[in-house]
Amino acid sequence: MIDELTELTKPFNKFTNEGGPLAVLQNNYNDIMDSIDDKIAYENRRIEKLERTMKLKFARLDTLLGQYNLKQTQLTSAITQLSS
Repeated sequence: MIDELTELTKPFNKFTNEGGPLAVLQNNYNDIMDSIDDKIAYENRRIEKLERTMKLKFARLDTLLGQYNLKQTQLTSAITQLSS
């Protein structure tokens, strides 16, 4: 019984890729968590880049709308002067 428990709980050795079943499972789950952490970091970078792009596009659009509003005001004023 003790020998079986010892075999089940034998620590994982990175160099030989061997260990007890519990240590192997723990190592596998650690690898899975590391992979998930990498994916989260990648998605965070992707979202931050998208946010910067959207803010830049919004700023450009806002500037363009401001220019169009100015042209509208100028044209309205010109039409008013022509009408009088």
